[in-house]
Amino acid sequence: MAEPSHNQSRLPVAMSVPAAATTLAFVPEFFFDPSTGGAWAALTVVAAPVVAYLMNRRRPVAANLGRGLLVGLPQVPLCVALELFDVWLDVRSGYLLAGSGEVAMAVGFGSVFALGFGVVLAALVAAAARFGASHR
Repeated sequence: MAEPSHNQSRLPVAMSVPAAATTLAFVPEFFFDPSTGGAWAALTVVAAPVVAYLMNRRRPVAANLGRGLLVGLPQVPLCVALELFDVWLDVRSGYLLAGSGEVAMAVGFGSVFALGFGVVLAALVAAAARFGASHR
């Protein structure tokens, strides 16, 4: 069996650090009034791509399009999971009434929005990682 290359061994870190940046950028949403909307979105859109760019600039992992897409891939399920956790917190805090149509709508519309947002964010992270790797 062949030894994994350095770039292959760095891929899990290159995937998880931008995901951690997304999570950290989303954390303020958990502590603010849900009616304020998604003010966190601007920070979330910028944080993970910047981290992916800087990581790949220093140690290129996204040497091709496929590896760039792998770096961005965790953003999609992460965005959906963060949105579902946010709805759960809204139910626990009493902002949404458990078992109501509001919760169903929040989960339904929120999941669709989070899925679309996650795909866009994954593309931005992949592009930033690829750009960082190509400009080393």
